[in-house]
Amino acid sequence: MKYQLVLLLLTHKRLQSMVRLMDSLQRASFNDQKIDLIISADLPTPEITEYLSQLNWKHGEIKIKVRDPKLGLLNHMVTSVSEALSVYNSVIVLEDDVVVSNHFYHYAEKATEFYYDEPHVAGISLYSYYIAENSFNSFIPLNNSHDTFFMQVASSWGEIFTKSQWDSFSNWLEQKPENVRLPGYVKQWSEHSWKKMFVEYLISQNLFVVYPYISLSSNFADKGENVPTSLDLYQTPLLVNKKQYSFCDFTEKAIKYDAYFEMLPSCFGFTNELIDKDFVVDLRGSKHLVDYKNKYWLTTKPCKNPVKTYGLNMIPKELNILFDIRGKEVSLCLQENISDRRSQNKLESMNLIFQIFHGIGNSGSVFMKFFRVKFHFASAALKRSLKL
Repeated sequence: MKYQLVLLLLTHKRLQSMVRLMDSLQRASFNDQKIDLIISADLPTPEITEYLSQLNWKHGEIKIKVRDPKLGLLNHMVTSVSEALSVYNSVIVLEDDVVVSNHFYHYAEKATEFYYDEPHVAGISLYSYYIAENSFNSFIPLNNSHDTFFMQVASSWGEIFTKSQWDSFSNWLEQKPENVRLPGYVKQWSEHSWKKMFVEYLISQNLFVVYPYISLSSNFADKGENVPTSLDLYQTPLLVNKKQYSFCDFTEKAIKYDAYFEMLPSCFGFTNELIDKDFVVDLRGSKHLVDYKNKYWLTTKPCKNPVKTYGLNMIPKELNILFDIRGKEVSLCLQENISDRRSQNKLESMNLIFQIFHGIGNSGSVFMKFFRVKFHFASAALKRSLKL
């Protein structure tokens, strides 16, 4: 492979998480190739420092970097990736609460080579969402026979950046524009979240992240800096056998999703009712009317006098429109005929959950302790209802 990858692991104070990640890496196949390992520890605990000092890495050189004073989430990510890409031309970034498939590296090297010079791609994800972050509903993307698709959603649970991709983000970060329209769930994230910054970057520059249909990493969401309680809601099935990949070019026929986990209107373009219509896709009912000026909406929000309606029986949701499934759950209608009230109530409820999950407020308060328990049981009930 002509593009040299390096592994970059980010840790802080979660020893068991770090041990679990290293165990998965030690089991992984690297196709008999040399790959160096960098571990950046942001003001680690003495236990983590001792563990790192005893690590062996048989696949290449190992470099341990201890940050003192503490950099914090955003600066730790930006500094560590920038340092790695000053030496290597591509980096695989893994935070300590993920595990990887035994065959993640095969995907990483092939995907990096394929998308290395693609100007519309800002990064490559190892992780594949099964739950949409903006609604906690199941997420199954439309498949067009390839092994990858594109989303304007930042990947933080196993991701790859080339030097040119990261340099573009770093340059944008130095001159970050104001008033980029962010989804409500992203707005709730901390200003110290690099992922929030990266979503803003994707939207403002109209760039995308490559996602696999079958995940090469999974997330434990262990209790930590931004997570007040451990949560396994974002666990996802992992690839267990090596496969040959059919990567999708970034063309008009490629499957693309926006930051709301909604497929782009252009991907519906070959259906008769939607041809030549300027419309917003809102099958999850999470977009605000005031944020858009499009004439038509394809939405699950209540509306009067719809141009056409569809059912919501098929999976993924988009198939109901593509197969013209009869029903009344989805409407194609004029924006002026839509009611946003039910959607607003739902969003306010979801935003409360996001605030709790991402630790906004005093994490030591009685309020937070109460809702950590409530959120644990609510997430378990949600998973049962989704049959996950």
